[in-house]
Amino acid sequence: MEQTNRFSNIDHMAAQCAQAIVHDTCTSENKSLVDAVITKALGVIQEDGVYAGALFLCSRSSKDKDIAQKVMQAILDLVEKLSSAMKFGWVVEPSIKQEPEKIFKFLTDNVTCDLERLLIVRETLERMMVYARYGVKAKN
Repeated sequence: MEQTNRFSNIDHMAAQCAQAIVHDTCTSENKSLVDAVITKALGVIQEDGVYAGALFLCSRSSKDKDIAQKVMQAILDLVEKLSSAMKFGWVVEPSIKQEPEKIFKFLTDNVTCDLERLLIVRETLERMMVYARYGVKAKN
C-alpha cells in the first residue's frame, strides 16, 4: 500500500536555502557584509516578524542591496517550498520576486493572514537565517 501521508523535512529545506544564500552572496571580500545583512535580517524577523523582515531586506541601500535581494529571493524560495510541502497552495510567481510591492502583497495575502502558517514560516525562516550565518562564518 502506498503511503499517502508524507512528512516533509523542513530542516532540510531551511538548510538548502541557507546554502544557496551562502553560495550566491559570499566571497572572501564581502564575508563581513553578508554576515551583517543576514544577522540584521534575522534580528528583524525574530523581533518584528516575517513582514518586517521583508521590509528590511527590500529597503537596503546600494552598499548591501544585492546581498539583501538574494536573501529575499531565498526567503521566497523557502516559502514556496513550504507551501508545496505543507500543501498551503501558495505559488510565488517569478514577477512577485522582482517587485517589493508584490512581495509585500504576497506575504500579506498568503502568509501573515493565518497564524499557524505564519508561525511555521517564521520558525523555518529563522532556522534558515541561522544556518546561513554559520555557513558564512564557515566559508573559507
